[in-house]
Amino acid sequence: MSGPLDIRPDGEFDFLALGGLVIRLDTELIPFRKATQATIHVSGAEFNVAANLSDCFGMRSAVATAMVDYPVGELVAERVKAMGVTPFYKMFQHNGVTGPNIASVYSDRAYGVRAPVPGSYQREFGGGWLRRRAPGRCSSRCTRRAWDLCSPR
Repeated sequence: MSGPLDIRPDGEFDFLALGGLVIRLDTELIPFRKATQATIHVSGAEFNVAANLSDCFGMRSAVATAMVDYPVGELVAERVKAMGVTPFYKMFQHNGVTGPNIASVYSDRAYGVRAPVPGSYQREFGGGWLRRRAPGRCSSRCTRRAWDLCSPR
């Protein structure tokens, strides 16, 4: 391979990703609260790069990550191989009850009317963006109301 990156042709891999794997449960067009089925996708920012380099461009890619020895881990390992990515796992035993577990993400395509209303999650974890102020404006120059999202100053 020639270009801006000087990748040695005698190397075993063109790309090595270091990062976590997650499973994404996707209900596609149906809102999650109404879904009865979901499709399972294996992803993770670093793995997505390795998988697409392997699948789309035929590059020799690998992923180094943690893996849990339980049925969900087996599913993830199968999908990694199916994408043509060579895995390097640090194995962990599942205790049968509380884990460790592979991270799960729930998603749908968010079609339909859904107003962005700050909920308890934003109040607890988005504290830098959501500021509680006295009733009225959050500052003399701001046009937003007290519970609106404000960029940090």
